[in-house]
Amino acid sequence: MPLERCPVCGVKVKSENLSRHIKKVHPDAKEGADKKAKKSKRPSPGGRKAVYAVLAIIIIVVLVASAFVLLPAAEEPKIGVTPSSYDFGTIPRELQTVRIEVRNDGEANLEITWIRTNCNCTSAVLRVGGRTSPEFIGLKPQVSWNGETLLPGQHGYLDVMYDPTYVPDSGPIARAVYVQSNDPNRSEVQVTITAYVTP
Repeated sequence: MPLERCPVCGVKVKSENLSRHIKKVHPDAKEGADKKAKKSKRPSPGGRKAVYAVLAIIIIVVLVASAFVLLPAAEEPKIGVTPSSYDFGTIPRELQTVRIEVRNDGEANLEITWIRTNCNCTSAVLRVGGRTSPEFIGLKPQVSWNGETLLPGQHGYLDVMYDPTYVPDSGPIARAVYVQSNDPNRSEVQVTITAYVTP
């Protein structure tokens, strides 16, 4: 039989006899001792299981939350272009060229899959590590190309050519080059060129 210590005198008695002991030996301390005796009782096995279940849930939640905080972000490619817009200023009706840097600012290989321009007066060529792409002209360039890969941290150049004699243009113009890639956040970036063509 389990023994309990009397909260008044400290004597060990059988659990079932504790309240009788308090009534006989400590009649004046009965009310306070009964409260102490009730407090000293151990929780029931069912109550302990509930406490353990709650603690287990708390531990699981903390571990899952920690995993999300501590895990590194997934490695992804990230395209960068500099500058994203360029103004030739006032120009005569002559071929104009600007070089745009294309970078992989991400942690995984960047696949440049296609390039197009919004006008046949504008063309673009990608140069990466000694390799040169075909010349892309217009919205549906008629070229065969397998794309280009930029490793993390690697860069290349997009040479953009604008020919104001094609239409011919005069006055303010705005043209765009679109670069498509496997960047999950920006699958297509736009480079804008502007100018004022003198008649």
